[in-house]
This record gives sequence, C-alpha cells and structure tokens, in this order.
Amino acid sequence: MSEDKRHPALAQIGQRIRQRRRELGLTQEALAEAADLSKSFVSEMEGGLTSASGLLYLRVAEALDVEIQWLLTGLIPEDTRAPRPVTVPPLLSKIAEEKGWSHKRTLDVAAALGAVVARRTFEGRRWEPTRDEILRIANALPDEDR
Repeated sequence: MSEDKRHPALAQIGQRIRQRRRELGLTQEALAEAADLSKSFVSEMEGGLTSASGLLYLRVAEALDVEIQWLLTGLIPEDTRAPRPVTVPPLLSKIAEEKGWSHKRTLDVAAALGAVVARRTFEGRRWEPTRDEILRIANALPDEDR
C-alpha cells in the first residue's frame, strides 16, 4: 500500500511504536517476541499498513512500557509524565560487569528485559530470566558500544 493511502491515525501509531522501540534499543524481532506477535505484523504496524485489536495494542504498549493512551493518541496522562526508573537486576549487573558493558548498554538491556519480564509475568508469578535468556535479549539489541 502506498504511503499516501495509509490511514493517518495508523501511520501515527506506527511512528510512535517505531520511536519507542528504537528508544529502548529493541529490534522488531525483540518487540515481536516481547508482545507475542510476528515480526511481520510488527513491521506492518510500524509502517501504518495494518490495524490491531485493542488487546494487541495493549500487548505492544506493555512490551514498550508505555501507556496505551500514548500509543494510540500520542497524549500522555498527567500522572505518568515522569520517566519510569529502570531497575538493573543483580544477575544482569553481574553479567554487565563480566562483559564490560557500558552503563548505557546495561540500562538498555535492563529496559528490554523489563519489557519481557512484564510480558511473561502471569497471575502474580514473576518470571525470572536465566543468564542465557538475559544474554539472548542483550544480543537481540543493537550494540552502540561496538
């Protein structure tokens, strides 16, 4: 579909998805995994070529750690304007030290890991990633330190 035939609202939602994904340093594949979607569907959403159900948009918003209102409208509710702090779990801190990652790289991995943890936490049972899972997430992110 040519860009001029896309619905403007879908194109704007797609731009916000791409913007936030890039802020977090996620690839489309990593976002797709975190939101339990296909990479091609994420690509189509970012391109403004397809719409999704409310539940799918909610999964994307959760994976990107943003409010659904911002994702759909670009508006930020007053009580959520402050950035959410990124927590670096002890295992990630240990891995970062072993690998010699920069502070920025460690925070990028922590943010991506937080999105995956939020998606995989179920009925109050928090998912705890293993060392290998943390390294897979880190390897899926672009490495600006290289």
